[in-house]
Amino acid sequence: MTELLPLTQQQLTGAIRLAVGFTMAYGSHRYDRPPQTYLARLRPMTTPELYAALARAASTPSLQTQRIRNHEIAAAHATAIKIRTIGPSSLIVLIDLQQDVTTTAGRRQRTQHLAVTTVKTGQDGWAVHDIQPANAGNAGDTDASPG
Repeated sequence: MTELLPLTQQQLTGAIRLAVGFTMAYGSHRYDRPPQTYLARLRPMTTPELYAALARAASTPSLQTQRIRNHEIAAAHATAIKIRTIGPSSLIVLIDLQQDVTTTAGRRQRTQHLAVTTVKTGQDGWAVHDIQPANAGNAGDTDASPG
């Protein structure tokens, strides 16, 4: 049955594991660590385009100020829920990100539903190319041309 898929079982497993691992790293941060430490964890898993966007977002002064003021620490856990789109060189995985966020005001849990796009970078290599809320996420390649 797997011969009907555009990716091998090994490729699917690799892409899904990367998406889950990236999402956990993406959702975890500490106020007492510089953005460069956070970004260093993400860089090997991302395309250059996504890394540039993440670097801009992580270096936002107001975000850093808020996290330091609140002593914010987020520990994340990610679970792959389903494959949204599968193609010969990309895979979009829907992932639930659960964050345990601790601040000076206490502890709370937050869940986000995300669409993580992975792209092939070689024979069996993968990189995360995009991450968005699942309800706004990339739906994949669709043929919108009339019949």
